[in-house]
Amino acid sequence: ARLPPLYRTSQQPPGSGSSDPKTMASRSGLNTVAAFILGAWQLTAAQDTTSLLQVDTSLARDGDLGACTCLGWKHVYDSHLANVGDAREHLPHGDYHPYRVLEENYCVKFDFRSHTVESYTWCYVSAGCGSLNGGDRVNDKVSWKTCTVGQDTLYGNLPPRDMVKLLKKTGWIRDPTLIPVMSYPYAAFEWGQVSAFYGEGSSMAPTLRETMVKVRQSQMPVIICDSLSAYGNGHPDACGPPNSLKIVYKNELWFFPHFGYPKCVRGCSP
Repeated sequence: ARLPPLYRTSQQPPGSGSSDPKTMASRSGLNTVAAFILGAWQLTAAQDTTSLLQVDTSLARDGDLGACTCLGWKHVYDSHLANVGDAREHLPHGDYHPYRVLEENYCVKFDFRSHTVESYTWCYVSAGCGSLNGGDRVNDKVSWKTCTVGQDTLYGNLPPRDMVKLLKKTGWIRDPTLIPVMSYPYAAFEWGQVSAFYGEGSSMAPTLRETMVKVRQSQMPVIICDSLSAYGNGHPDACGPPNSLKIVYKNELWFFPHFGYPKCVRGCSP
């Protein structure tokens, strides 16, 4: 099943068409959103998200589950199977990145600009993999492949609570929005347009309210940026200044500041 974007395709280059989030929302309608939600539900239902961080990372070794099983990122680099930058690593800030400390063999997005994760995540695999889905050979040891929703595990499958655990484990709690924007789909509207859904605003457009109901029902984490202006909305980052974001998941609402500790502000059990 395909996972259409939330108002925007991953292939659309930044800056094409209208960049105003209100205009984009009004033009899209609920058909696109409904399709997105259906795909999001299928993605989540295909994985046991309650135990993703407990996966034995030895499963990431090539040959254990087939040549096309994703390899653990840290394992790839520590074992000198590839270097950071040999494939599709997104390095807009040079050596300031989390790839080397990600132990799991989960897929990440090609870059921050994509509103969706469908056909837009990747991982390293053994060079013997014959189903790269548009990927390529890196060397005689590894290749990279485009991941398949429902078949490969994505970092975007992690509930926000488990994402916080990952940030603490890797040390990237110091910049807690970076791994989330590498992992989760994000909306093409800003938080101020839908905050009333969570009782923080006075009003919101009826179509956006219907959209938020579907997002909640999807049971998939989705980022809503506090701002899409300036260098946000894929230029080059997902969210614009102040680079803070909200993550909505089921009945939960999480706040991830650019620098500071993420916290659940609504709907979380103790």
